[in-house]
Amino acid sequence: MDSTSCPHCGAAVVTSAAFCESCGKALPQAGAGGPRVVSESAFATTSAGVALQGDELRKQLGRASGALVLAAVVQTIFGFVEYAILSQNHQIPVARMHAAVAVIFGIAVIFWGLFIWSRKSPLPAAIVGLVLYVSLWMLDMIVALKNMQSHPNGLLNGIIIKVIITAALIRAVGAGVKYRQIIRQQGQP
Repeated sequence: MDSTSCPHCGAAVVTSAAFCESCGKALPQAGAGGPRVVSESAFATTSAGVALQGDELRKQLGRASGALVLAAVVQTIFGFVEYAILSQNHQIPVARMHAAVAVIFGIAVIFWGLFIWSRKSPLPAAIVGLVLYVSLWMLDMIVALKNMQSHPNGLLNGIIIKVIITAALIRAVGAGVKYRQIIRQQGQP
């Protein structure tokens, strides 16, 4: 039997072996037929490969946009809920109630705009959305800390939704990065 050395660990192996008995790694085969392994930066040249990369591009775009639409929908629903709650409390002045609800709906409009922008430029839209959401969350925490005496649970209000949206926005940034990489692979601006 002919033998050679494993390119991974240097142990002696039979030339016809598929795996090294010492380290267990796959051995190169002379004239191996089968799928060609390409790097991630290579762009497909076949119609099937182009279609697959196009599908991946749409998937990454959908992930980036989906997080922003999630934030927009949650903020819009929160606006309606907040309005219903505040309108039942007759101790709050009407002007203050309208200002609070206007801010909530204003933030919702910003996230709807970011969603629309993300359909064209997902990475910058996702980054702006993440920075805006985290900034608003921090501002909310500062206000909650300031009002800790009168509302001890204020710091934890909506924490689960805030964590979910923040995680979704972080994933949106990652999807935006992948989207940008695929676009650059294709040579598009």
